[in-house]
Amino acid sequence: NKRPKTEQGGMQPPKKFDPGQYQRDLEAFITKYACLTEQEAQKFFPIFREMQQKTRAIYMKGKRPNKGAFTDDKLALEAIQNHDMQEIEIKKLQQQYHNRFLKVLPATKVLKCIFAEDSFNKKMMRNIGK
Repeated sequence: NKRPKTEQGGMQPPKKFDPGQYQRDLEAFITKYACLTEQEAQKFFPIFREMQQKTRAIYMKGKRPNKGAFTDDKLALEAIQNHDMQEIEIKKLQQQYHNRFLKVLPATKVLKCIFAEDSFNKKMMRNIGK
């Protein structure tokens, strides 16, 4: 286990997720990775945050498969189709927002922003529980 020990020798509980800190860290990472100027960041991040909010809303309204979906083919098929529709809806949303990003940033920086977000989130997932 990689969690630090307390003075009494027990393990410290995992850190609680702080959405505000996550957002600040993500934006700092994207800004650095994409070499955004202050003016570019001021134009980009309000649009980016709007996209994040709409993406979260899609995830929240999505149906989670019930336990029976893992043992019943009909329920499994329905769960797969619902999941696919959700992913398609998110991809369409991202495409719309990528086009909006291109109105405030050059394509090279938009691409760097997209890759920076992916990289940051993968790094965060690897660090969960450490």
